[in-house]
Amino acid sequence: MAPSSRAGADVDYTGPPTARELLPAEVLERDSLPLVDFVAPKYPPIALAARVTGDVRLRLLVDAQTGAVTQVDRLAGNPLLGDAAVQGARSWKFDPARVSREPIEVTMRFQIRCRKD
Repeated sequence: MAPSSRAGADVDYTGPPTARELLPAEVLERDSLPLVDFVAPKYPPIALAARVTGDVRLRLLVDAQTGAVTQVDRLAGNPLLGDAAVQGARSWKFDPARVSREPIEVTMRFQIRCRKD
């Protein structure tokens, strides 16, 4: 019987790599938005399990006095990602002095990406 090419390969095995932290969704227009408080939405577990990726397009209405998001409408995107995008956007706060009185459209990009250790 020929020797296995794996002979001795298991000697230094310490187990599977540690789980890497998933990166949140990217907001494509973030640099141009007058945000004061921003929390990126987390990747929904069901979308992660299904390996769903994609963009979610939202329209936000912002209170000109407080900068709080008062309404979020999903314009396009996968329903498995949409609820997380809407919930994330509802928690944002804009700089009232710089916010437009017109609705703001944003795109959140959900990609399965991990933070590098």
